Amino acid sequence: MYPLESYTENGSSCLVVGLGGGALAANVSRKYPNLSVDVVELDDAIIRVAQDHFEFKPSESLRVIHEDGLSFIRCSPRDTYSVIMLDVDNKDRTLGLSCPPQPFIQRDFLHKIKEVMKDN
Repeated sequence: MYPLESYTENGSSCLVVGLGGGALAANVSRKYPNLSVDVVELDDAIIRVAQDHFEFKPSESLRVIHEDGLSFIRCSPRDTYSVIMLDVDNKDRTLGLSCPPQPFIQRDFLHKIKEVMKDN
């Protein structure tokens, strides 16, 4: 694991799975303007709330993709992203683990994340 600064040269890209209020993605995009940030959010209502109530503003370098994060990563080509951040939580508090949910930490899915990440 390396500091985010090591991945911010032109042409680098970051994937954030889960939007919430948009603060994580917006701050990464603002602090590292050379980094292209894609945010994948399953719930269209969350996207609207982030834009309407938290001043989240997508841009050319900060894209929002309305899709299931698991499916998005499974369908992504190899060597696509320099950085991948999982900002999703589990709605079932009885499981003990709230973030990330179990499907995101299964061995096969973690291997897929490794494939999608660039070797830098």
